[in-house]
Amino acid sequence: MAHARQNEVEEEEEEEEEEEEEMIQEENPWSLYRDMPSFRFQKFLDDALKKLYAVNSKEAQDLRHLVSKGNSIEIFEALWNMDEAHEILVPPEKLTFEAETMKSTEESIIYKKRGDLYVDSNKDLALWYYNRSILFAPHPPIRIGNRMYSAGPEDVNEDFGKLDYTFLTRCYGARAMLLFSMGKFVLCLKDISIAQRLGCPSDIKEDLEDMKAHCNEMMSEDEHPSVHVAAFHFMCPEPPALEDPNPNLPSASSAVSLAHNDAGNRRHLYANRDIKQGEILIVENSYCSALLPKYMRLFCSFCLRRTWTPLPCPACTQVGFCSFPCRTKALTGLHGRECPILMRINYLNIQIMELDCTQNPMKAVGAGVFPVTNLAMDHESYAPCAYFNHGQHLVMRATRGIPAGTVLKCSYSDYIWKCMPGENDEIFAQDVFGCPDDGVIEDVGDLMVGELSLKCVKCQGKVKSVCSKCNLEYNKVSPVPGIPNLTTYDHQEVMAMVNEVMRRYQCSRDDIRRRLIGMDDLDNVRETISCFDKYVHLPNTVHRDAQLMYIIIMNHMTCSVYYDKMSGPGCTIC
Repeated sequence: MAHARQNEVEEEEEEEEEEEEEMIQEENPWSLYRDMPSFRFQKFLDDALKKLYAVNSKEAQDLRHLVSKGNSIEIFEALWNMDEAHEILVPPEKLTFEAETMKSTEESIIYKKRGDLYVDSNKDLALWYYNRSILFAPHPPIRIGNRMYSAGPEDVNEDFGKLDYTFLTRCYGARAMLLFSMGKFVLCLKDISIAQRLGCPSDIKEDLEDMKAHCNEMMSEDEHPSVHVAAFHFMCPEPPALEDPNPNLPSASSAVSLAHNDAGNRRHLYANRDIKQGEILIVENSYCSALLPKYMRLFCSFCLRRTWTPLPCPACTQVGFCSFPCRTKALTGLHGRECPILMRINYLNIQIMELDCTQNPMKAVGAGVFPVTNLAMDHESYAPCAYFNHGQHLVMRATRGIPAGTVLKCSYSDYIWKCMPGENDEIFAQDVFGCPDDGVIEDVGDLMVGELSLKCVKCQGKVKSVCSKCNLEYNKVSPVPGIPNLTTYDHQEVMAMVNEVMRRYQCSRDDIRRRLIGMDDLDNVRETISCFDKYVHLPNTVHRDAQLMYIIIMNHMTCSVYYDKMSGPGCTIC
């Protein structure tokens, strides 16, 4: 009875919320259209006015005075209050669905014109608009084997070659010119080649030929943009290969073994030998994976890698591909079957594979299943490993030296990125580390000046010239009594070396927190971690912090599923 009553209360609350929302919309009709892009709303408003003027009523003529002086919102409100305009005002859901899903030269022209406006002032934004113009432009049918892929039956008749795809060629030409100005000559040549195969209009044919010649001349030079172009700061390399794979555990290194927890009979991974910092432990291709709908145009829908210059599907506007092979594989595989209904699926916001975060390390932009890596998805604040995405592949690396027998667990790389924007070191560390449970006593706010202790080579105790546990002296390098091939070190010399390592780390850390990351920063971070592994009594806050910086650098250099407006590297446009 109590449960039934609770359901009734919830239903009543939902009805009240719906009524309240309807009242808000009646009082403020603008709220129905507020999520539309401004340029699309302006076009929608212009079309509505043209239809209304055609009626030639007195109210329509009176509206002309307001159009000449009023702003868009005032004009819309006047339209909304006119009974005869209600049939003209298309519901925004239908308008957005049609505009966002159908191949349309008109839509493509709008995006290209927007891109033209930003060619000089904002190349990232210009690239985003040109990409959209290519995705929306009508595309020639593609024949693969015995099947033709196209936007509709009008494109696959016997004389489909007579259809005009000139504007698609112009869009590729515009993007090629932008890529040339960015110094991206390989990508520029690729777009020029596509435009030439489609058939160049005479007014741009000569320009593309000249640009192709210039690209070939400059191919021997370093291909880096001469201007700040955020979109190309983050690339997605091929996943690394495992040097010594485990024959009994697919995708894992021979340094990794599978075991069961006797208490809970829970499977887990552990190190069967000492592991070096940065060593690759797992390279796993996803069992299955998919992008979330709103990222299908930003990432390749086949390999899931970030694509800066997408190739369009010939039939729909919903997806992009990073290369011709990926497009071919997608059309002959899953996308070829989902393409006719993908528009409606995305419009209805049907989410695919929404798994729990611990099973789904790609959840930032999609979802994937990684059975082997998932065995290490048991987060702890001082985890010795972290994972990084390479498209459909997940790579797990050691963030510090790992002794044999250690259970392998992962830090959540995406969560660390989300903590990055803050400027306060103490809050940043608390967000990532959580409550201290391992005896770390250093002040997080004073990472580089906090007192630290070296460790004894014999008993791992704290060393201040003398070990606090076994009284072994560290005033010079000398053999450890009773243990062959083991020597002490000079405490003063090693302490000076550690301080110098920390000085270089501080400089790199400042760059990393500002996301100004270079290869020198990676070297300094790795040196800090290795130095602390060897000489410093652990756990230690600087040691922890250096591992976080290592994760951030590796995300920056290798990861494909993050971007700036969410939680990590990638294109600044979303």
